[in-house]
Amino acid sequence: MSESTVWAERIAAWRSSGLSAEKFCVGREFTVHSLRNWRRRQLQADRLCGPSSVKLARVEVVAKPTEVAAVAPLWSGVAVEVGAARVTVAREFDRAALAAVVDVLIRQGMVRP
Repeated sequence: MSESTVWAERIAAWRSSGLSAEKFCVGREFTVHSLRNWRRRQLQADRLCGPSSVKLARVEVVAKPTEVAAVAPLWSGVAVEVGAARVTVAREFDRAALAAVVDVLIRQGMVRP
């Protein structure tokens, strides 16, 4: 994984945490200065090239499966729980990417159509 990819993931985790940069960096292997520096680089790259057109979704297995889909609002997006899967998407998610994730969950047997 490239350094810029690692930092992009760290920045995304920071933004979705709702914490200040100072609080987010406590106990981590990087400093507030590094986090802010990489965020500045990311913003500059977005201005030059435009933001990535692909929005990713995080998928995790939850401990207690449910039969009914539940939607819980989050600070930066929404979490959709269906069966043993929880998919968290940002407000500006890509509908086609989410459909692809759900398709994979169905094929893996984690969700029934």
